[in-house]
Amino acid sequence: MKRFDVIIEKMNDLLIMNDEAEKIYFELLEKTSEEELKIIFKESSLERNEFGKNLKLEILKLNGEPEYSRKTKSDLYKHWMNLRNFLLFEDDKNLLEEVYNLKAISVKKYNELLSEMSLPLSTCKLLLRQRDTIEDGMVLLKRHKEAYVA
Repeated sequence: MKRFDVIIEKMNDLLIMNDEAEKIYFELLEKTSEEELKIIFKESSLERNEFGKNLKLEILKLNGEPEYSRKTKSDLYKHWMNLRNFLLFEDDKNLLEEVYNLKAISVKKYNELLSEMSLPLSTCKLLLRQRDTIEDGMVLLKRHKEAYVA
């Protein structure tokens, strides 16, 4: 077993998750009519695309093979189905809550990988940067949701 096999497998999980999240945000961007939400979803989609590129490079640096698909659905799938329902019924408040939950799942996945003992420093720095960016997005979403309700 190679030294970084477990880390590479978990990084591939993040790669797949970010690819799915990018697609989710892009579809939300196309289907929402509120301009502020369009901006949030566009930025989130581009952000996740960039995360994926950086994760791929880091996986290659660890002599791993990047994977973009698996036969099983990720944790995001259930939330994606909920998001589609909220879009259909134009329920922006619950839509924002579900997007927040999607980001929370992402943070949890990043934290799981960050807890690995033999994580290379460059990988750790990359994951921290990406996780912190997602958390910043959660704060922004929370503010937007509070302003939306008020």
